[in-house]
Amino acid sequence: MSDELLVKLAATDFLPGVRAANDAETERIAEGLLRGIVDFPRYETLEIGLPFDGDDLAKPSSGLLQLSLAALTVPDVLLAAYKLTGDERYFEGAKNTLVAFAKYER
Repeated sequence: MSDELLVKLAATDFLPGVRAANDAETERIAEGLLRGIVDFPRYETLEIGLPFDGDDLAKPSSGLLQLSLAALTVPDVLLAAYKLTGDERYFEGAKNTLVAFAKYER
C-alpha cells in the first residue's frame, strides 16, 4: 500500500458526524484508538481488536458504530491525528488497520 493512497484516504470523510469537534479531541480519540478504545463523540465507548478484528463488527453496539468501523473510520481518525501532529504512531496505526482490514475482506 502506497503512502500516496493513505494520503488520499485521509482526505475522505468516510462517515460524517464521527470526526472530533477540534484538534485536541481528535488527538484524544486517536490515542484511545491506538489502545483499542473507540470513543467517538456520538457513540458509546467500545473496545476493539487491533489492528482490525472482524469480530468487532458483530459486537453488541449501535448499528451506526458498526457502520463506522466498517467504513474505515478508525484509520480516518488516525490519519487526521497524524496530519495534526506528525506522530508516526498514528500513521502506522492507520496503515496497519487498513492492511488488516484488506486481509479480512479477502
